[in-house]
Amino acid sequence: MDKDEQALLLFTNRLLLDWISIAVDRGEVTRANVDKLIDFSAAQVVQGAPWLKSEAEAFAAVTKSRMPDGV
Repeated sequence: MDKDEQALLLFTNRLLLDWISIAVDRGEVTRANVDKLIDFSAAQVVQGAPWLKSEAEAFAAVTKSRMPDGV
């Protein structure tokens, strides 16, 4: 992956995580639903790329730990 692709990937990931965090803060989405979305997304990554299981699960755990508590 070249630098432009890496930058785009990091930007889109960061944008999505910030949007989800803001939505939880505003009460637009529940924290429980965000946790379910993160778990679902990690499972989909593992289904498509089982060799990334430990990394996907670790990233999911870190992402959930960084979300605001919300409702």
